[in-house]
Amino acid sequence: MKTLLPLLSALLLVNLIHAEKLQVFIGTGARDAEGIYQCTFDTGTGKLTKPELAAAIERPGFLALSPDGQFLYSVGKQNKVDSVSAYAVDGSKLTLLNHEPIG
Repeated sequence: MKTLLPLLSALLLVNLIHAEKLQVFIGTGARDAEGIYQCTFDTGTGKLTKPELAAAIERPGFLALSPDGQFLYSVGKQNKVDSVSAYAVDGSKLTLLNHEPIG
């Protein structure tokens, strides 16, 4: 056990050094949800911050983030019509760029 202790300590240190804070967007699809929420996930501690409203949209469901992380796409309702919406990601805020009805 004594020989494993330095190895375990080194692995823990490597994990802490490589810990990241990742941005997370949440679309619940719930009728009473106010929109798309944003929070931060700390990979070092495993903790998630309290979700905050990032964009108002009725019943946001499926979300997709562009590979470069600059745009977020959501299925939801805009003006009571089922739509796909595109947002610019600016830190923890989302800015609506466009929405198109789907049928």
